Amino acid sequence: MRGVTRAGFLALLASCGPEAEGGPVPADAATDAAGLDAAAAGDGVNAPPERRADLEPGPFLPLTADGQAILDAAGRQVILRGLEHHALQDVDYVGREVGPEDYARIASWGFTMLRLAISWSRIEPERGRYDDEYVAQIADALDRAEGAGLAALVEWHQDLWGRCSQADDSTFRVNANGAPDWTCPDDYVPSLLGHWELFDRLWANEDGLGDAFLDAWQVVIDSVGEHPALLGYDVINEPQGSGGSPAFERDRLFPALGAIVPDLRARGARGLLVLDAPALRNETFEMWVEPLGHLGPDLVFAPHLYSGWMRMYLARERVPPEDKAADFAAAEEQAAGLGLALWNGEWGVNLSLNGAIADLETHVASEDAARIGSSYWAFQRAVPGQGDDSISGGQSLLDEDGDVRQDVLDRLSRPYPIQSPGRLSRVAFDFETARLDVELDAETTIDAPLVLYAPARILGPRSCLTVDGPGDWSWDELRERELVLVGLAAEGRWSIRLERC
Repeated sequence: MRGVTRAGFLALLASCGPEAEGGPVPADAATDAAGLDAAAAGDGVNAPPERRADLEPGPFLPLTADGQAILDAAGRQVILRGLEHHALQDVDYVGREVGPEDYARIASWGFTMLRLAISWSRIEPERGRYDDEYVAQIADALDRAEGAGLAALVEWHQDLWGRCSQADDSTFRVNANGAPDWTCPDDYVPSLLGHWELFDRLWANEDGLGDAFLDAWQVVIDSVGEHPALLGYDVINEPQGSGGSPAFERDRLFPALGAIVPDLRARGARGLLVLDAPALRNETFEMWVEPLGHLGPDLVFAPHLYSGWMRMYLARERVPPEDKAADFAAAEEQAAGLGLALWNGEWGVNLSLNGAIADLETHVASEDAARIGSSYWAFQRAVPGQGDDSISGGQSLLDEDGDVRQDVLDRLSRPYPIQSPGRLSRVAFDFETARLDVELDAETTIDAPLVLYAPARILGPRSCLTVDGPGDWSWDELRERELVLVGLAAEGRWSIRLERC
């Protein structure tokens, strides 16, 4: 597989200074321009040497959520970026395993987490019998994530409920996964939308199905619940059911979550609990909303902002920018109505469509504008023979040969503020100029620096940064990790620009 170069590393603070005719201008205590001498000093950060200090990135886990944002252990706002890890998913279209060396590669691209898909069908293949070997594989994946410096969100994955929901000759049989066959009653007739009634059985705890779901979660929690790489749990991927919106959310999903969330906490589920949006919402952008904050702390709302997955794959049409904007606007409004922090739990672009890279840029610009992170689907490749335009390979980070799609990686693995000591008001990255702009309202009660991911692959070996704000600041770089650290010593609005020199 083609590796990705990791060089010098970047930059942060200071140097290119405020723009003025004729180049950088002198700076006061809050704004500095390093000038030509610093620019000639070699690779790395172009910033005032007198402001360099020994800074540490500070803690990451445990993560919490306060109803507006995801926060790290120091109280900094976190933009949580990661990739879907689905090598443990029980599905026919998985194209490759995630090897031991892949975890470090993923971390080197600036991602901080994995959305680790697991399958009920492998946890409990027969009712009441749990597969200890499979559960141990989940723990092993967390061990490898920890070794690479990655956190893991353990995600209860399903699509179309499970294989038993679809007929053997159904076009969608290959996509159906998640629940074990024993969850389909003997009188169930497989059909494309028949899985809605199977979800209804879960929400109503019919035949004890809801209890079995929680008991299977208990097996996972008992195995990995104290793991140092665990950031939390994604309760169930893309929940569904009959009734449509608003009836589904109001009468089925939210009442069920009112029991499931406290039960999982009582069973020892620590960290974030991620609540996926209903699958139908991800196509229509619409859902019933009511406050859910009373269910407990550290809840995250996670729509999947494909902005029309079926449009991309079934109609083979690109998502118009106005639809992408509408999807994000709806998600922000829904998160506010729920009283939960927002995170894009899953997304992708059909890379076989002309203009797909432009669509990637439109999407990531929307994420930056919303100041949120996401998990991209997926770190996988197409099953050989299916082709890169298949559902399995059409949006993956790896092509059919297993090589990294560099143009995709460069959009996903762009500079960004990983941890911010205050609330972000602006994040924007310009691919043409390779310039990152960050604005935040710093809080001095947070004793940890701003942490920026600054890949030399994007920014070049020498990067400039301007810092402007109400007081003193300092900087440091961890070149081997492509991180720039900025200490902000005063409360108030700060502006940071990091760009290719």
